[in-house]
Amino acid sequence: MSMKHLSLFILLLMILSAVSFAHEVDGPEAVKEEALPVETEPNTGAISFGFAADVTSKYFFRGILQENEGFIFQPAIDMYINLIDNDDLSLNLYVGFWNSFHTGGDTGPGAEIDPNDPKMWYEADLYLGVEVETGIISLGAYYYIYASPNDSFETIEELAFSLSIDDSQLFGGDFSLSPHVTLAVELDEQGDGGQEEGTYLEFGISPSFTLVDNDSIGLNLSIPVTLGLSLDNYYENADGADEAFGFVEVRTELGMPLKFVPSKYGEWEATARAHFLFLGEHADALNNDTEVEIFASAGLSMSY
Repeated sequence: MSMKHLSLFILLLMILSAVSFAHEVDGPEAVKEEALPVETEPNTGAISFGFAADVTSKYFFRGILQENEGFIFQPAIDMYINLIDNDDLSLNLYVGFWNSFHTGGDTGPGAEIDPNDPKMWYEADLYLGVEVETGIISLGAYYYIYASPNDSFETIEELAFSLSIDDSQLFGGDFSLSPHVTLAVELDEQGDGGQEEGTYLEFGISPSFTLVDNDSIGLNLSIPVTLGLSLDNYYENADGADEAFGFVEVRTELGMPLKFVPSKYGEWEATARAHFLFLGEHADALNNDTEVEIFASAGLSMSY
């Protein structure tokens, strides 16, 4: 194991230890409260965490093909620490760890790997951030490390900024558009395998509808639409020329909150998705000259 991978593994252990400590070691007052009949209450503390586990038939990162064959499994964990929470302002620290495991290999899309081979660990991403919420507006700043344990690509470092709007209350709570903007600047290495670090710009909306919501079942439909652009050298071709348009993705997502799970175990949701991806010329060249991709994914998530 290289020093880069060892450092990443140590960071993961530190994150998991922090989550475990915050969740389990709350002092003598917490021990007293456990004797009271409040076990079904949700988490109301300053620390919250969650995990997600997805499977997908193809994996694209911002319109750039990563894998299109074999079994693709993508688990993640994250943790929020709420530092300020009042009527006017909320300030959160955010730590996350995301992974992608492929039986399709480490030498490019289509290469096969034994599921028991450690080389199936294609990607491990660590991200740290701070998020500020005021009213319906959220602002975020994040530092990302995109690493490849099986050395399929060089480690990429990135600084990203986001702005999102929670407009659900403007429509009575049963519908929202949830617009967002993301700006990402590559600090070291490139996601497109080009010659220069690039700058990425993303616009998106996620129209969401509540289809069913009662004590026993919930069903939500969302149709996220994402536009990915290059502000500078993000979608380069083999000659180093840049193209502004990267991709448009339209998804249909059907989410089912698992209301039969007691709230003391967190909020659980199962999701099924259909992806429709339309690629620009340079992203198309990185996808074996295929301009349109249709694929599916599904997942299970928990937040507490």
